[in-house]
Amino acid sequence: MVTEFQAAIPAVFIGLLAMRRRSHENGPSDGATRNQGERDLMPLIARIALGVTIAAIPLLIYNALAFGSPFHIGYASEEGFQELHSGFFGITSPSLSTVRELLFGAYRGLLPLSPLMAAVPVGLMLLGRQGQAGPALVAGGVGLYYLLLNASYFYWEGGWASARGR
Repeated sequence: MVTEFQAAIPAVFIGLLAMRRRSHENGPSDGATRNQGERDLMPLIARIALGVTIAAIPLLIYNALAFGSPFHIGYASEEGFQELHSGFFGITSPSLSTVRELLFGAYRGLLPLSPLMAAVPVGLMLLGRQGQAGPALVAGGVGLYYLLLNASYFYWEGGWASARGR
């Protein structure tokens, strides 16, 4: 796979956070300062656009060579996994039982495999209290996004994965 499409949504929020931080580095936003702040954002926006372009070119070339169109998504050609044709490529709505398994399940639960992750909410709250609410919200939102995305996917358990012995 050339890319993970799921990473696009967190990348947007990370990019917005970077632009927000850059615009706030310039102090209060009176008219002149705001215009300067907007000009200061342009190099950042250009670098983000360049990064997106660099990532998109191999994907578009691969799709054109493999599927005959640069905009064809490989999952649309998947055979033998009928559930991928429901919802958006197998993504529907989150299942509470799947959330429970993803967090606490003996099979692949995050907390049984990595109990230190239980401290993440505390760390994010501390980060937010230290004046870093933006990064704390983005980090927490990205984690929540991936949890809900996986809980919405029919094949949430995936293929094989390394885990502790039983």
